[in-house]
Amino acid sequence: KNCTNKDAVIAFKKPRALAFYTNRKSFILPNIFSVHDLRNELKINNSEYVLIDKLNREYQASAEFLVQNDSNVDLIFYNSRFEIYKVNNL
Repeated sequence: KNCTNKDAVIAFKKPRALAFYTNRKSFILPNIFSVHDLRNELKINNSEYVLIDKLNREYQASAEFLVQNDSNVDLIFYNSRFEIYKVNNL
């Protein structure tokens, strides 16, 4: 919550829970495996952030693909359960 602006939109597999706990808009990345297409989804949703749940990896394969294969992604926060990435140059 402290790593993002109040108007940030975050890609996460459970957008309603994230919105409830953080007061941030959220959406689910579609299940596609193209860095170009995933970056386009972020642009469409006005988002620069991707949140990864390290313990429960269900429904986030495309988000994991993006952060592993896009060189313009920076880890900005992590703890034992979550990682938040900022996608640059959208």
